[in-house]
Amino acid sequence: MMVYDPLKIYLHSLSNSELFAGLFAGGTVGVISWTLACPVDICKSKQQAGYANTNLYQCLKDVYRIENGIHGFYCGWTAIATRAFLFNAISLFIWERARRWF
Repeated sequence: MMVYDPLKIYLHSLSNSELFAGLFAGGTVGVISWTLACPVDICKSKQQAGYANTNLYQCLKDVYRIENGIHGFYCGWTAIATRAFLFNAISLFIWERARRWF
């Protein structure tokens, strides 16, 4: 919640809408987290599919070398970011609302 809470407070002060601030902050945090996790997730998927039988560091080097540099780590990022934004916007907003009730 290191990014979510300050971003939500800032957006709430700009828009005076708790709904917008909560949804947008949650979605933004989801996109940031998946963007950071994407390279490791790509290697995990390659190892699970049997394309790479190496350790994580070697898999990261191979993806970088074979699949066009950094682009290889973020292939399909648009779909990942869209899913992350929608899922995290809704789930974090609901989680925060439920936390107030209990």
